[in-house]
Amino acid sequence: MSKYNIMVVDSNHLNLILIEQVLQKSGDYTISTFESADKALENLNKDLPDLVISALMMPGINGIEFCKQLKNDNRFASIPFIILSAENDRKNLIAGLEAGAIDYIPKPFNINTFLPKISNIL
Repeated sequence: MSKYNIMVVDSNHLNLILIEQVLQKSGDYTISTFESADKALENLNKDLPDLVISALMMPGINGIEFCKQLKNDNRFASIPFIILSAENDRKNLIAGLEAGAIDYIPKPFNINTFLPKISNIL
């Protein structure tokens, strides 16, 4: 049985597959993937995650707004939130951290630092 549930949200399907494969190799995680924050929000009550990893730039609700919605809801406010972004725009990354994200991971991510970071947060 998995120790932790991780929700991954990214509008890029290939990114979801890659992240899921990397996390599954560790053997300690159950991963749920969603291609939009809307779909992720619909599923939050069904299976509460221990961690949310979300892309910053997505159509509809972006990663910053998604983070704000979680942090403003007492049921989900304590869930750690990580922004995954190819953005080099410090302004958006800072806005994500100000919204309540505890960290960000740049895309493309380095597997050697990605898994230890996830493990330390959990």
